[in-house]
Amino acid sequence: MGLSPSAQKPERIRGLHRSEAHFEENADPVDVLMASKGDALLDKYGSVWQPAMAFDRQLFPNMIHLESGGVGNAILYVQDESGNEFAVKRVEMRKNRGFAAKLEKDLLLAVDFPFVLQLYATYKDHAYVYFLLELTHCSCISDHMFQPYINEEVICFWAAQIVLAVEYLHSANIVHRDIKPENVLVFADGYIKLADFDQTLKLPPHRQFIGLCGTAGYSPPEVISNCVYSKGVDWWTVGLLNYELFFGQIEAECEEQELERLRNYGPGFNKTLDLDAGSAQTQISNAARNFISELLRVDPMFRLGVQYPGSSAVRKHPFFENIDFIRLVKKKIRSPVRPSETSARLLAIGGAKPLEFNENPVTPEIAEEYVEF
Repeated sequence: MGLSPSAQKPERIRGLHRSEAHFEENADPVDVLMASKGDALLDKYGSVWQPAMAFDRQLFPNMIHLESGGVGNAILYVQDESGNEFAVKRVEMRKNRGFAAKLEKDLLLAVDFPFVLQLYATYKDHAYVYFLLELTHCSCISDHMFQPYINEEVICFWAAQIVLAVEYLHSANIVHRDIKPENVLVFADGYIKLADFDQTLKLPPHRQFIGLCGTAGYSPPEVISNCVYSKGVDWWTVGLLNYELFFGQIEAECEEQELERLRNYGPGFNKTLDLDAGSAQTQISNAARNFISELLRVDPMFRLGVQYPGSSAVRKHPFFENIDFIRLVKKKIRSPVRPSETSARLLAIGGAKPLEFNENPVTPEIAEEYVEF
């Protein structure tokens, strides 16, 4: 039961901002702050339109191909005429993908949160659309796994930011659907940002969705078994991401293998992931083990973050007892990871991959899908 574009418009409950419901005596200040930021996102989402500029390769003469991300898609390094550095996400125009590209653009134009990647501008040409984004020289979380500086303090610091980013999106009824180490970028100050919103879904309150999403190995049981799902898919992937930081990368499986594992283990599905402290790559507390286990509950109705009181329950888990979330969202906490420790991976032009462009324009039918991009 997929959602039509009209069903993806922002919705309010009883005409009130959610933040108004939290302005009570003795209200948790973090709840109030996050509700307020969610309302701001909800107000701005879809109401800001910035037409894409015409893409000219001469705009960025120092263009470097960093990596590929699917058929025709690529991440580029560029410099403008003033020497400012950016990342460019190039996405090939394809049939039935125009609405998703517009959805990603609308979201990135609306977000204003320290732990979500910032969009500066968009472009398009005869065959591609382009997102001009923040650049990090420190790569993504997956490139920092198993390094000697990765311990529970660092993992907790990063996890707290991911939790806030997910809560921020969920407060505006936005589901990321593809949270994984490769989509969490590390910056020179040691803080992180959630990136890659091409599978994002705008899900109205109390609505569910059905259909494949995410990356092989990260799909939650409800997606694997072709059941309806909601915001709980993001909390499952947050659990897997934290599992990998402590225990090592999970083995990617095809959909059939994942479904077979689900059939074999049923409610004990998450027990196939070894949470024994002796198996961890770094020292792990009981609170951290419980945090991961609660996020990896097979039944999404009992998964941490889904059950009442929702996202705030994730923040208030004992794993985060030493995190001051107000100071964290203001980036007032000194990162336990120093920029030098993140092994800032400066771009080597000599090792750049060749970048190919499709010189042929897309069909008029496909181009029509991207008119409003």
